[in-house]
Amino acid sequence: MKRGQITLFIIMGIMILLAFGVVNYGKNVAKLLNLQMDIESGSELSYTSLDIKNYIQECVEQTAIQSITSLGLHGGTLKERDKGERIGLSFVNYGYFIGENTLPPIKMMEDELSNYMNEALDICLNDFFKFEDKIKISSQKTDTRVEIRENVLFNVNKTFKVIDKETTITSNEFYVEIPVRLEYMHNLSNIIIDEEIRDAGWLPYDLMTKFDVNIAVYPYKEDVIIFSLIDNKSILNGQYFEFQFANKFDPNYQDPLLDKAEKLLPKIIRG
Repeated sequence: MKRGQITLFIIMGIMILLAFGVVNYGKNVAKLLNLQMDIESGSELSYTSLDIKNYIQECVEQTAIQSITSLGLHGGTLKERDKGERIGLSFVNYGYFIGENTLPPIKMMEDELSNYMNEALDICLNDFFKFEDKIKISSQKTDTRVEIRENVLFNVNKTFKVIDKETTITSNEFYVEIPVRLEYMHNLSNIIIDEEIRDAGWLPYDLMTKFDVNIAVYPYKEDVIIFSLIDNKSILNGQYFEFQFANKFDPNYQDPLLDKAEKLLPKIIRG
């Protein structure tokens, strides 16, 4: 029995747009591995240090999960690139563009995730609104380093000062690991793209049956298709992690891909 399952759906572009709109954030699935807090004096706070720690933990985790989910749906970046396909109000990056591999590299994805955390963490913290009636909290600029390995690692440096009467608590380093196979999905995408370059115009379905992820192929335009890799071993907020990228073909090329996909569709659905 094959480990992978390829499902080919022929749908209208509007269905992809609806799919882009369904992103569920809110649950915590990551574990905060390390939080350093230095207590400069020991008087009792209106809120305990654990309350503040848990509040920060939730925001760091939620922001990390949100950034990874969005990056996967957009094909490796969080901001639109020149080589990308507009889908309604959203976009997906090209991984294959007329014979060229244009998938964003790992380093670019790490930078995108780092920048997102730097910009969005304060939005989640909301100036510590939850605590404003009891204590005073100030914070400085966020500096994040992300490493995409077997999982995705966030090292967030941000200094918070929590002041209540004569007590000051400072915290500065947060280390969060999100269990998602982003690097693996990126590698599989590169394998697909490189095979398309080698054998232009053909869907490498035999190769993709060897993968342990589900793959959907959406014909979007006459010369554009969208690949969606869905990993049931990576679950974020109760949803399987999805990595998408678009393929742009030469419009003058008589592409046999869609004809082949249409012939295979009944067989694959029955299987």
